Amino acid sequence: MSSILGRIKTSPVAMWIIKIGAYGFCALGLVYLGQKAFFDDPFSLDFKYFWVAGEVWAKGESPYTSAFSDLGAVFFPTENQLYVWAYPPNWWPVSTFLALFEHQAAIGIWRAMSAAMILGGAYFLRQSLSAQDIRAPAIWVAFFIGFAATMQSTAYSLNVGQTGVLIYFGACLLSYGVLAKRQAFIVAAVILLMLKPHVGGLVSLFLVVRPQYFRSVVIAGVISVLFALPAFIVGGFSGTITGLLTNLSAYSGSAANVPGITFGLQSLIFWLFNIDKVGFGYYAVIALLTLFASWRWFPENNNKAADKTPQTMMREFSLVLAVIAFVLPLHSYDLLFLLPILFFTPYFRRYEAIVIAAAFLIMYRYINVAELFAKPGDKGCLNIAPCSTITASMGTIGELMIVLALAAPAILAYGQGMKRLASK
Repeated sequence: MSSILGRIKTSPVAMWIIKIGAYGFCALGLVYLGQKAFFDDPFSLDFKYFWVAGEVWAKGESPYTSAFSDLGAVFFPTENQLYVWAYPPNWWPVSTFLALFEHQAAIGIWRAMSAAMILGGAYFLRQSLSAQDIRAPAIWVAFFIGFAATMQSTAYSLNVGQTGVLIYFGACLLSYGVLAKRQAFIVAAVILLMLKPHVGGLVSLFLVVRPQYFRSVVIAGVISVLFALPAFIVGGFSGTITGLLTNLSAYSGSAANVPGITFGLQSLIFWLFNIDKVGFGYYAVIALLTLFASWRWFPENNNKAADKTPQTMMREFSLVLAVIAFVLPLHSYDLLFLLPILFFTPYFRRYEAIVIAAAFLIMYRYINVAELFAKPGDKGCLNIAPCSTITASMGTIGELMIVLALAAPAILAYGQGMKRLASK
């Protein structure tokens, strides 16, 4: 199957210019990634949460109690105080591993692993195409690496030590597992994504109703529970779950997690209807709609499954990622979750590719754009208006553009089917 890139007719000179540009952009991206991963002073705003949780667990205590903030104040007395530990107990092996090292060494390891995952994700995306007998042009792979490495979400994730690169790598593993029909990689992907449970949970819902993925989701769930077992032993099952739910409630109400700051549908609802609290019902409806959509529009166990083209499989997989990103309240660094869609874009219809490319251009260096409108002396542009509103708007618009571009064929086909049904 040819890509849009393969159908472009250019002179040899123009092609050389394109190649030099792509490889030069890749080289620039690698230098930029190396600087952010190994030479910039880490802010460690979020990473220290992971590290301190490991320290608390290593002492035989539960981070879902006041022991977390107390120990955080001991390690970081002059920095911003740790609030609550709101991540699930399956973080136990990751956090306790990081706690084996001093804080500065641990964040260095985390950032090095993140840089490696940017490159590793590109490898698995290319292998996803190879599994469909499609050879991704080297210049496109080079451009993608340059784009992923210099995307502002990557720099921000590395700087504060967040999980954006982690869920990007999980999405890349998932693409390879689904397109190459490699169940072990689907298991690994779900395990990684369950470290961010609202993302991993929706991914699991999309997969679990499809018979060929049911076993993989169950295995990933069992392994995740085993990862959490030491945390349950330390804090007790009831105490751990109760503490987690209490901390999640406190965390969701913090300034960095309210609609208008986060990206996606919740912020769109807030801007249109001034509704800032959607509650549990929102997530219940999203979960039910996810199950229905997976069963209705992506039923690979039907007679037409064998007739699906690689392009259709890439579009369906990309739509799943786009919908998940849009319906969940994500942060700036989480936009990396959408990068597999960009890699597949040359194999979509032309109008889809144009809209998706425009969406990624909007989301590429959105913080730099927002900082143009920041008030003098503002710090933490992502959390202060009008800068925060601009960044959230750009991320939400980009997500919505991708969803609409990929969903349009299904929506139009459904509308035509309803018209035919009504005419009978």
